[in-house]
Amino acid sequence: MTPLLAAILTGLITDTAGAPIANASVEIVNPTGPATKTDKEGQFRFPDLPNPNVQLRIRAVGFATQVRPAAPVIQLEVNMLSACCLCEETPPRYKHKPASQSSLKGQIVAPRLDDNGEATLTPQSGAPIRLHLAGPGTFEFPNLPPGRYALKIQVPTYAHFLIENLEITPKTETTIDGAIALSETKITRTVLHEKPSPPNMVCL
Repeated sequence: MTPLLAAILTGLITDTAGAPIANASVEIVNPTGPATKTDKEGQFRFPDLPNPNVQLRIRAVGFATQVRPAAPVIQLEVNMLSACCLCEETPPRYKHKPASQSSLKGQIVAPRLDDNGEATLTPQSGAPIRLHLAGPGTFEFPNLPPGRYALKIQVPTYAHFLIENLEITPKTETTIDGAIALSETKITRTVLHEKPSPPNMVCL
């Protein structure tokens, strides 16, 4: 019988200076799975995952929340940026001013940010709106129908950024107050462990 494969996902959470972050929450969110916390060295471990193609939500007090894919990486290192106005403990703030149409604006900052990024604005009902990001700087979603949205920013080699439950009101220019700071993710190595299948059972 072919042995079963089980992924062991391990990782290290540090700040941008390389110091480990203890007691950070690491949760498998897509598909929904278990959660764990980092130890005093900033390390975490998920044993015996049937599927390594998951997304992780990483939270730590004083740092911006990250949502990022683990696949195809089985061991990973994540550098957390210090929180700005967009951290988990302080809800995002916005500036509003009257306008002829509803829109959303924001600013992205990150070192060595190329032009392969994408921002996706997803309404509660309807198709997602995608915007190509041409490097760091400001972005804008013009002419938006009023309602609630989720904003997701994806840039290669950077952690995903997510804002949920963002409200766009009629004839209002909404600007995210404060720059969205993306943090780079650094891959260390990939490890895949084989988990043998259980022995055949014979009933007498």
